[in-house]
Amino acid sequence: MSTSVSEKASSRNRSVPLYQKIKTEIAERIASADLGPGDALPTRADLAQQYRTTRATVDRAMQELARDGIVTGGSGRRTFVSNGGAGTRSAAVQQSIAVVWSVPEEHIGTGEGDFFVQLMQGIRQGCAEEGVEAHFRPAQLSSYANILAETQAQGLLVIRPDYNDVHWLERLTAEGIPVVVVPGILKAEHVPAISADNFLGMDQAIDHLVSLGHRDIGIVSLMTTMPDHFERLQGFLRATARHGLSVNPRWLVLSNELWAERYVPFVQQALKAESLPTAIVAFDLLMALAALRGLSELGRNVPRDVSLINFDDTPAAAHLTPPLTVIKQHTPMLGARGVRRLLQMIRGEDAPIVERLPTELIVRESTAPPRR
Repeated sequence: MSTSVSEKASSRNRSVPLYQKIKTEIAERIASADLGPGDALPTRADLAQQYRTTRATVDRAMQELARDGIVTGGSGRRTFVSNGGAGTRSAAVQQSIAVVWSVPEEHIGTGEGDFFVQLMQGIRQGCAEEGVEAHFRPAQLSSYANILAETQAQGLLVIRPDYNDVHWLERLTAEGIPVVVVPGILKAEHVPAISADNFLGMDQAIDHLVSLGHRDIGIVSLMTTMPDHFERLQGFLRATARHGLSVNPRWLVLSNELWAERYVPFVQQALKAESLPTAIVAFDLLMALAALRGLSELGRNVPRDVSLINFDDTPAAAHLTPPLTVIKQHTPMLGARGVRRLLQMIRGEDAPIVERLPTELIVRESTAPPRR
């Protein structure tokens, strides 16, 4: 009596995602001729019951099998083995990469989601132009190697890394695995990175505020272990020193807080009505929104009482009240450049370890000359 699919599933390594187990086992049945061209697979409802999982998990497995040319049929319909079976994978796909991120899901579902949408658009565009297959995965630090093994990708593109990632990324590069991070420069000797020029961006922000007459300038930075945010802090201190400005520690709202729902109370607690700066630079949109709400709770108006600049020009920034003055980083370009840099590594081509893309100041209504 042949072993059932569910019995095979229970014997697999439980660290492998269930949708991947379903995909692998169906592909094995097709490769072994247990299922032939034109044969119908069990319904998705039957597979969900067999694996004791949800339809969404089964749908993901089917989508990947369809993408690989192994099966045909869309979500919600019967699925059939394609005419070429497992051998129909497109010969045009020369390389594949894994795109991973460990950013909290709530960030992607809020205002900062604009940033990720633009970054992913650039990555997909870069993959399309290069004829590269991309596997997109949320990930934990220790699972990078598992994702590479699972997807059979030839390289790893890490989205918005944290300094805690350095150990794992250096270990992968030491094993000869091509890795690129975007955005964020980790100061790791062998981990290539694509980033906006955060130092140039902070120069542009401070130069603009100083030109308006501001000398009392603060920041809101709530993810200081992320390389981009840490570089912006360094750039702020460098730019204010260049202008001969003293920095009041009370105006530096600094933390390592990754949860967006805690931003507003933290900023409200940090901002004191009796000792506000005349201008604030927020290091991303979620932090700008927290600053706007905190100032509003204090009865302060932007820009009449406090000017506000946001680092990054997400689509929402122009539609707030007031529309935000921003330091624009060309986010889709960051994603596309990350793909091309990773492919250069996969092909063994020479390329710089670090690449910084220029930023641009866009002046809107949230900055004005100080009242005092």
